[in-house]
Amino acid sequence: NEGSAWLLLPPEILLQVFDYLDGDDLLAASGVGTTWNLLAKEESIWHTISIKRFRFCRRQPSMTWRQYYLSERKKWPLTKVNQVLVYAPSLASEACLYLVPAERASDDESKTVVAFGGTTQICWSFRSDLIFYQNSDRVRIIHSQTLDQVLGFSSIGDPFYVSWSLDSTRIVYLTSHEGRTIACCTLDLHGNTVPQLIDVGSPYYFCWDPMGSHTLLVHCRNWLYLLMLPFNLKTPIKVPIQTGPLGGFTAPSWHKNKIYFVVQTGPETSALVTADIEIPDIADVVPSPSASHEPHVNASPDVEMETDQTIDDDDVDPDGASIRSASQSVTMTLHPHAIDCSEKFHRKLFESSTSRIDFLISPDGMTIATVDAVGVMMVIDKDGKILSPAALSGVLAFFWSPNSRDLLILTRSYLILTFHVETRKFHQVSEERNLRPPIPSRYLSFFCQYAQSTTIFSPDGREFACREGNEMFVYELLEDGTSQRRRKISDGLFAFWSW
Repeated sequence: NEGSAWLLLPPEILLQVFDYLDGDDLLAASGVGTTWNLLAKEESIWHTISIKRFRFCRRQPSMTWRQYYLSERKKWPLTKVNQVLVYAPSLASEACLYLVPAERASDDESKTVVAFGGTTQICWSFRSDLIFYQNSDRVRIIHSQTLDQVLGFSSIGDPFYVSWSLDSTRIVYLTSHEGRTIACCTLDLHGNTVPQLIDVGSPYYFCWDPMGSHTLLVHCRNWLYLLMLPFNLKTPIKVPIQTGPLGGFTAPSWHKNKIYFVVQTGPETSALVTADIEIPDIADVVPSPSASHEPHVNASPDVEMETDQTIDDDDVDPDGASIRSASQSVTMTLHPHAIDCSEKFHRKLFESSTSRIDFLISPDGMTIATVDAVGVMMVIDKDGKILSPAALSGVLAFFWSPNSRDLLILTRSYLILTFHVETRKFHQVSEERNLRPPIPSRYLSFFCQYAQSTTIFSPDGREFACREGNEMFVYELLEDGTSQRRRKISDGLFAFWSW
């Protein structure tokens, strides 16, 4: 109505509000009035929405992103998924990986068997329609609804740090080859489903860009770089990033147009910093990709990765500018211009008197949880202002809820706490000492990497899973940040909730 305060908001504030809407809600908002209609046509918002919703974003240059969304939404309907993958290891001849409905208490009839025998490296796609897992020496990708196999192949070594791109068309994971952790494998579900083994010089951590342009931010030894993997380019492009000395082995993060990383500020001190970043234009490095390429899914979903070629030290030059794929030798292109994120261009958010800071950014980008090398946690806002009432000691791991409202924390004494952002208070989930987050213990040493691609929260952020002994329970988060146990969903050791 005419007196609504919403109609009085400045355009820049409304655009920030629209950024939280999905496509259908934004279409509805465009019908409110002339001003809202104009603002709701903002291309950057429709670009983000399209990347999140559609598996294959191949927009014709003559179309706006809004037009593209309208033309594609009928082809790719949204699938609402609220399921938990539960891992219950048992004899090799018995089922061990189940899909369990999260809305109700589970029984044997409601479970869906996904895999038998030993299963590792389980990871949902961000659309929650595909599941990656390793079963014995095979890597498999299946549809979560039909359980049909999309892709399967013999793995090189044991995959770890598995991560889907935001549009769920690409997977990257680290693996070992000939005794060295040097490889980065990519799977392109856009059509090129032959896995590539890319030597990027002993990478430690990585994360996908948030805009779906298929670029990785990689932490390798004591430097950062972008690894650009566009669909139509056979040659990856490496873009160096100037940062100064990095602090510790910490997973970097990328939110919208900002990257976050830790730098060393002294012999035993470090700082969390942020810098603006723009993915460089590749037109001056390689020819433009063909516009005639159309997305498709490989008709032969079970392929073999060729492993007869070795990767020797001679294959990698000092700049890491040479790679060898699993099926052919290729040369990595080095971008001529480095991105400057040195002290002159980055902004310090938080400083620690220890040499390492682990951190996780909330999904909305407004809050950051940090833990230093001795396990002391501080929660800060995006400008570095401290939000937590006091430092919390002995923190082992922590995970953000999808709605950015709550932080789930595991201490070294195996207590589980929550931190409620609105009230800025810590709450103990249970006094039971046998309560555990339902994730493998190997994840805890590198939880900031795994927490970027795995969640134990429900899609709406109102519930989370915890393990008591060999039983999996769902806890509800209440409005004041406290929690209470609601129901048992399954027996099992590990649980991975759909996004």
